[in-house]
Amino acid sequence: MKNPGSCSTTCMSIILLVTFSIPVTAQTTNPRWLSEMPAPERILREIKGKDAEDTIERQMGAFKHLMEIIDNMAYGLEHRYLPNHATPDENRIKEVYGKAYADLWYKAKSRDDNYIHNWDLHFEMMDKFFSKGFHELYLKADKNSAAFTRNIGRERRCGA
Repeated sequence: MKNPGSCSTTCMSIILLVTFSIPVTAQTTNPRWLSEMPAPERILREIKGKDAEDTIERQMGAFKHLMEIIDNMAYGLEHRYLPNHATPDENRIKEVYGKAYADLWYKAKSRDDNYIHNWDLHFEMMDKFFSKGFHELYLKADKNSAAFTRNIGRERRCGA
């Protein structure tokens, strides 16, 4: 005779497996543009360097870029500073990227962060991982941030 508890244990195991196997961005996100953020596994699979060490450094730079993209989009589209005004989804995704970065950091021989502000890597990532609509939204966020920053500077100079 079958153990009646084994079926419920098996069902619960399957539910947990399915629940925790869903990629970082598979569900509806707030804000919606977060749904395009690539899973860490994709970064590790698609961002490569000229050798093993360079690959680790480029991947570290990619995770830093992705965290900055989230910050820049939140500020440029909604004038929200992170982390103080982050949504739970922004915090969750940045935490996943931060952990992936830290895992690589421990493997790296050089911890110089050579690719953090590397524009070639930035454009490679934008082309590989994001839609045209995301590109346009990112450019809008960048433009809004620049305008907002200019206005703050103008107000400070004028004593407003």
